[in-house]
Amino acid sequence: MENSKASPVGPDVAKLSAEKRPAQPYQELHATEERKDMLLEREEIGIAWKATLSWSIFLLSWYFLLQTSLKHVVSPDELARETLFAQVPLYVYMYSQAAFFTATILNLISFIFEDTAEKKQLALLSAIIKGISCHCDHLIVTGQAVVKFDRHGALLLPSRYVQWSCSTPTMIFTLSRISDLSGTEVALAMLADWLMVVAGYVAAEMPWYLAVFPAFVSFAAFAYVLHELRRMIYSALKEANTNHAKACLNFTLWSTVVVWNLFWVAWIVARCGERLGPLGEPLTIFCNFAAKVIFSSTIM
Repeated sequence: MENSKASPVGPDVAKLSAEKRPAQPYQELHATEERKDMLLEREEIGIAWKATLSWSIFLLSWYFLLQTSLKHVVSPDELARETLFAQVPLYVYMYSQAAFFTATILNLISFIFEDTAEKKQLALLSAIIKGISCHCDHLIVTGQAVVKFDRHGALLLPSRYVQWSCSTPTMIFTLSRISDLSGTEVALAMLADWLMVVAGYVAAEMPWYLAVFPAFVSFAAFAYVLHELRRMIYSALKEANTNHAKACLNFTLWSTVVVWNLFWVAWIVARCGERLGPLGEPLTIFCNFAAKVIFSSTIM
């Protein structure tokens, strides 16, 4: 009777089979967790893409709306146009336009061939920044840009301020793609950047005794924007896996700080009379080109 009740495979084999049975539910649970992580990652990528595409569509629509409206709002000055090309030859703007166009094409090629969603977004946003900069130079080259003198006797190109009000917030939005700042923090930084550009334009169109306040607002917004840019890059540095990536991010930070400060130097120099004033436009062209090319080249 006892022999008939014994396990046909022996006690050791039966014990081993019993020990293996709990492993199956654990494997299934682990696979389920992996699927959840993959779905969550895809959802985050989808949200990021929606934000990037929404901002891109809004930005381009707003940019072209403002540029086409300028001629109906601001009157051009032929003497100012002649002064502009006397200070900086036309071929300089043509070279700048060609360089921005080439950089735009290269970014679009990167957008097509990059293998990660994050890199594709960076390439697309960089292409938009270069593209609107190219278009702004195109307006100058073809004589479509409004050129005038501001209240301080300096050259003023409203189309350039329109370009800055779109491209510089986009640079902040681009950095937010690789940082962990909240959406509210990014939105405030972009709003401060826009306020910086608009207040600078208002200061240019006011006499000195009234321009002090908008100039102060622009400087204060500028300081806040640089602070938030530093936070974004430091956040990205924590996630960087290679020394090359860390070096590029550090170079992005310090080159941005230097070049963006030179914008203010150019703005002030252009309003320092006949001796220093003509140096303002060449310095502005250099800053406009360097800020965008260096930024996208290192951030990619």
